[in-house]
Amino acid sequence: MPKFYRILGGIVVLFLLAGGIVFSFTLILTGIVAISLYGLYRRYFKKTGTGKFAEPGIHISGEVVDIPRETDPVKRSREFRLKLPK
Repeated sequence: MPKFYRILGGIVVLFLLAGGIVFSFTLILTGIVAISLYGLYRRYFKKTGTGKFAEPGIHISGEVVDIPRETDPVKRSREFRLKLPK
């Protein structure tokens, strides 16, 4: 009889380990699904604020677009005028 209880105890331990592993993977997968669904919700269903700011464009080639600031040419020449010491 002690041998039977030893085998039965081993089987119980194996079932507990297997249950813990299955529970852990289920918890991880549930978290992944919840985060994915929340991301889809934010992407497609959430209302944006004022719409004042647009999403930046994506440049696939990695090109950096440098746009000069718009200033008055007269003011700009004053900004970069060479200042000599007196």
